Amino acid sequence: MTIALAAGVAVAACKDNPTAAPIDAPTVTAIKTLTPTTLQQLATGVTAQDRASYATTAVLTLTEILARDVYRIDASEPRYVNETLGGQADPGSFAGGGGFAGFYTATRAAQNAIDALKTASSAYFSPTDVKISTGFFRTMKALVFYRVIELRDTVGIPLQTANPMELTPIYCKPHVLNYIAALLDSGYADLTSVTKADTLPFKLPGGFSSYGLNYNVDSHLVLFNR
Repeated sequence: MTIALAAGVAVAACKDNPTAAPIDAPTVTAIKTLTPTTLQQLATGVTAQDRASYATTAVLTLTEILARDVYRIDASEPRYVNETLGGQADPGSFAGGGGFAGFYTATRAAQNAIDALKTASSAYFSPTDVKISTGFFRTMKALVFYRVIELRDTVGIPLQTANPMELTPIYCKPHVLNYIAALLDSGYADLTSVTKADTLPFKLPGGFSSYGLNYNVDSHLVLFNR
């Protein structure tokens, strides 16, 4: 009886709580009813994913190798030479497909936040909160797409839509730059529709305020957008 009871407790302990929200990986369903907590999670996620995606070998090292500014001779990683100087890059390796997927995770999270803000409850957020937050996420989404087109240039990139199930085509660089400009303009319109002293209803990472201007404030977010 004791053994059976212990086994039952062990099995129960391994089950996920079906009512607990996925705090570390919010789904579209989980953020449909936006709260200050979920908005903070999305803001933290977008900025963290952008930084993590940018601070990679694909962005910081491979771009310099391909520009012939740097050579990395690494006996433990021959792809720095084989796939950049003397051969064809493997589409599945960091040389061929690097600096790609992580950025699109960030743009999807930004879009999720934009969509959730459209139906944000007035019990949690004022119209000013919604406008300044939407402006921030549109600005971040545009910035991330710009990082991707920097890496792909004339090859072009796909542009995610609000529909996560849609497989979008690869667009040429001029089209992408026009899209980014329009997205920045939309964010600018949001940010300039509130007063300059208004602040975001969530906290940005320390880097947005510790080294000069405080980009939690609308007047400085406008400069960031421009």
